Amino acid sequence: MILNNEAELCRQAYQKHFEEILKSSNSLEQAVDSCAHLYLDGKPVKKGYTTQVRSSALWQCHFWRTLPDALYSSDVVAFALGRSLHYGHEDATLFKDLLLKAPETLKRGVRYSQIFLQPDSPPWKQILSLPNNGNEDFLDFLTVCHRLHAELCVSDKAVAALQPALPKSVTM
Repeated sequence: MILNNEAELCRQAYQKHFEEILKSSNSLEQAVDSCAHLYLDGKPVKKGYTTQVRSSALWQCHFWRTLPDALYSSDVVAFALGRSLHYGHEDATLFKDLLLKAPETLKRGVRYSQIFLQPDSPPWKQILSLPNNGNEDFLDFLTVCHRLHAELCVSDKAVAALQPALPKSVTM
């Protein structure tokens, strides 16, 4: 994925933050969590750094490629992924990597974002198109997501059918 100028500058800011925290704490876990918190706090703040720009920039940082798989499993990383998915971040390479390295994080990100309730969303379509790597648990998770969406649609239709029978609101 090629980043535009704003996204590249933002990526550099996340990368620099990661390196500074790593240097001061000597902890990869703290550095990763700190970067994810920075993203979740809507930072860095600069004109042109939209949520989509920050999402792309965070996940394009070089430090993700060097981390042990276990560091992908933190709650804050899953929350950051959920927010990125919610705002439409699509990155097939990231999704494939997460499916291999930390499938629970990918599942939690999907749950937090609720993108499965928007079947036409590009990130959800990319997740559905991931190659089957024999991860039955993940396939079961996708099946449950489809069922939840179907049940919600049935409930929404039932509510819509009952709404005309409700009394009109009293205006004062």
